[in-house]
Parts: sequence; C-alpha cells; structure tokens
Amino acid sequence: MKENIKKQVEAEGGELILRNSYGDIAIVPTKHRLEVEGMIKDNCHHCIDSYVSRLPKYKDYAEDGSIY
Repeated sequence: MKENIKKQVEAEGGELILRNSYGDIAIVPTKHRLEVEGMIKDNCHHCIDSYVSRLPKYKDYAEDGSIY
C-alpha cells in the first residue's frame, strides 16, 4: 500500500517555493528568485527542472536553496 506523506515546507524572506515537473519541492534562494520567476513567466519547464537539479538535496540542506 502506498503511503501518502504530507510535508510542510516553509520559506524565509524572499525565498520562493515551487514544485518542478518531476514533483520535487524546491526552495529557491532570494538571490535567484527573479531568474526563476522569469523561467516561470516564459513557461520554460526544462529550465526550471535544470535549475532545481543543481540545488542541494534536503539531507544536505544549505542556505542557498534545497530540494525535497
């Protein structure tokens, strides 16, 4: 049986929380917010996926963004 686990993800200040096309939840640091918002505006899903893939994983949490 597949268990449905809900996670609460919180961002600070000007950070941006988003979900990429693979279902990953990412926290985008403030310094990259405008860049990623441009990707969203341009509907460039592969750009967002590429950006998110470069973020550290939750287990390696860093101040410069994370992916869950």
